[in-house]
Amino acid sequence: MAFSVPILGYYDHNNAGDEAFKLAFSGALGNTPHQFVKSLPVDKEIPLALFGGGALLNQYFVRHLSKVERIHVVGCSFPYGPKDIQIFEPVKNQIVSLYLRSRRDVEAARAAGYDAKFIPDMVFSVPPTAGMTLDQLVTAAALPPRGFHPDRKKLFVFLSGDYWINYLQGDRKRHESIELLKERIAKTLDVAAHDYDIIMPSMSVWYNARDYIFAGEVLKRMKQPERVCLVERYIDAADLLSVLAQTDCAVISMKYHGLVFGMRNGRVCINIGSTRKTLDLMDDFGVSDLTFNPNKDTSDKLISLLARTGEASLQEQIASTAEVWTAQAVTTMHQAMDGVRQDCAQLAD
Repeated sequence: MAFSVPILGYYDHNNAGDEAFKLAFSGALGNTPHQFVKSLPVDKEIPLALFGGGALLNQYFVRHLSKVERIHVVGCSFPYGPKDIQIFEPVKNQIVSLYLRSRRDVEAARAAGYDAKFIPDMVFSVPPTAGMTLDQLVTAAALPPRGFHPDRKKLFVFLSGDYWINYLQGDRKRHESIELLKERIAKTLDVAAHDYDIIMPSMSVWYNARDYIFAGEVLKRMKQPERVCLVERYIDAADLLSVLAQTDCAVISMKYHGLVFGMRNGRVCINIGSTRKTLDLMDDFGVSDLTFNPNKDTSDKLISLLARTGEASLQEQIASTAEVWTAQAVTTMHQAMDGVRQDCAQLAD
């Protein structure tokens, strides 16, 4: 029986970004047998495994790599900073390839003695399919929006259910900043509703992460919440990519893959997230000026960024960069998977 390559990652949790990694890996591996797993045995030798993608560098995943002889890391990034590379230290000699999706993470890894290479987020290698349409997405909402029209511009807004507050730690300032952010997004969307049909899909719906909850909190603060199509149920990665490919639109996102899904299709994307990975993505893509700082910027700044989505020069820049990144992601993914296939061939000998 042929060896089936285990691909270790955060899979099967109704997260569109992680599920899109499946499309990328399967597309690049082709007929090479593989399986997506959330854990690996820590008491049994495993000849080969893929690790990725995402901001997965933590003790849990590295512990599950401890018995893997040859580790291929593809499409990962450091969640907190350059020192995250130290988490790989127990398995450093087992890592045979390291492809990171942040340029500054590549630099940090090289400084630590790894032969790291840059790869755009692997979702750029996924070709959109003619799947779900915008009309089908809108009808998936529990409540139909009012005033939608085919001729109006479309604005996709991806908010995150991961914004939370732990009162036990006395994090009152964090709570206040999140409440203020909700108000600023709501004010911006009330302005946008004059020109845009606004769609809020849920990219993550799991027991501990429900994007529609944060989105619902924003709608509570809007004067025109009926002008927003809030899709509460989880929307699959392939369906979201399909809709964004077919729809002329702009994107506002606090989610990393909300930005990637938009960029992949050449859409102008405004980042309202504050995670390291979203900031690195905007910087590497050359659009850091389209980032809204939720800790200090006002709604006027977000409204001004939204006004830029119609700039022809900006649209051309993003479309051009998306084309370059797509080609690079496809080429680099195939190079990375060629290394995996070579290891598989040696196992078969």
